[in-house]
Amino acid sequence: MNFGKNLTMIRKQKNISQEELAFIVGVSRQTIYTWEADIATPNVVMLKKLSKALDVSIDELVSGPTIDTLPKKMKKYSLEYLSEHDSISVVSLLDWFIKLEIGNEICFGLYDDGIKDYSYHLTVLNEIIIHDKKGYEVLVEQYNKDMIKDKCYSLVARHEDDVMQFLAKIDLVDGMKKIQTFKDEEFIKNWGGETRTYFEYPKSYLLKYGDKEYKTIQITYFVNDDIYIECYLNEEFETLLERRFDKDRPSNETRDINGKTYGYYYETITDRLK
Repeated sequence: MNFGKNLTMIRKQKNISQEELAFIVGVSRQTIYTWEADIATPNVVMLKKLSKALDVSIDELVSGPTIDTLPKKMKKYSLEYLSEHDSISVVSLLDWFIKLEIGNEICFGLYDDGIKDYSYHLTVLNEIIIHDKKGYEVLVEQYNKDMIKDKCYSLVARHEDDVMQFLAKIDLVDGMKKIQTFKDEEFIKNWGGETRTYFEYPKSYLLKYGDKEYKTIQITYFVNDDIYIECYLNEEFETLLERRFDKDRPSNETRDINGKTYGYYYETITDRLK
């Protein structure tokens, strides 16, 4: 991810306009625009001012989000129902929290009982054609609780007509690329099928995380009959928080749906939560 995209993403996360940021650091709005469009780059003095104004490190501004920005322990949060929401179409990988646009990056962590077990860093690398179907290659880097990278692979996914489909998985095995596609039995077993990403009955919630509040949109869906997901999106339909419930799992928090009981398992937060 380049500097301009980093600056734009962080500024929007902080709910600061270009005009407001320009006033804080002492430049014109046009200067902020040129930085975000990668027409020009700030000098060291301006980088320090931007870092202070946006409350992020210079490294995060220059290099983008890192796995280290995710806390080892989740902050306390609460969810307050606000209202029903209009139907929405989500153009991103559910469970992977990333829009299919070249250059997009996201970090997220899985938390069991509030403690981080694993972190992931995803990057949309490029477009790729698999068996005449065009999709996006997404690099997936997995880190354990000690921040050691223990897995790295790519998934190829496509989104069309409110349907999401995985096309392929690319692994590096003994220095060679191993590619499984939607025509391979092993891949179909693990990644096959299509997921509809149009949601007719979302709801609006106020998410309070730490000392900050976010207006969110809740969508719910089944990964399969055994897994039920509650997902909370920002106004750009990007995931902030996800909660997973498994069928017949013993838990103090359950969901009764269609005559079946789903127990709380774990939750996931993204680095869009600050």
